[in-house]
Amino acid sequence: MRAKTPLVVGIALVLAAGAGVAVSQRKGWVHFMEPRSGFWGMLATLEDDLPLTEAKLRKHLHATFKAEPRGNGGEGYISTAIQPDANPLLVKRIWFYPGIAKAGGRLIIAFEKATVPVDEVAKRFPGGSWAPPAPPGYGPADAGASYFVDRPWGRFSFSSDSVGVRSVTFEFGIYGSPGV
Repeated sequence: MRAKTPLVVGIALVLAAGAGVAVSQRKGWVHFMEPRSGFWGMLATLEDDLPLTEAKLRKHLHATFKAEPRGNGGEGYISTAIQPDANPLLVKRIWFYPGIAKAGGRLIIAFEKATVPVDEVAKRFPGGSWAPPAPPGYGPADAGASYFVDRPWGRFSFSSDSVGVRSVTFEFGIYGSPGV
């Protein structure tokens, strides 16, 4: 039966491609996913293309960046323009800080308005942890809870307002993960 596995996988990939469904093949499994658009598609695309670079972010997020020197001798990147026609999520700003040596990097994507309800994030990534909003006077007045979930490469954190997710952060190579 093992000899048929590549054939079955091949047929599944062809059928999925014909139906316009994005397919990801990880560790021998075929995952059928919703088309790579919207909030979940953006996260899946970026996560599948790790390690991230400024060039990959330009390609996937349709943004241009300017380099910004960092105090640790490295460079960070801040978005200067994001194509609105390629930006249905209304991305407001992107900060990307590649890792240096053993220090993990960070990618922060902020949105103009809430994208998805925070409870949907917890359903999609069960087993995470919640943090309460900052006390009054520290951060936005409408700040909501944040949700953190460990991944093999580091951690996702989702920050919200009273409506839903307002930013997502990729934190690379922390909490004992191998990083990227």
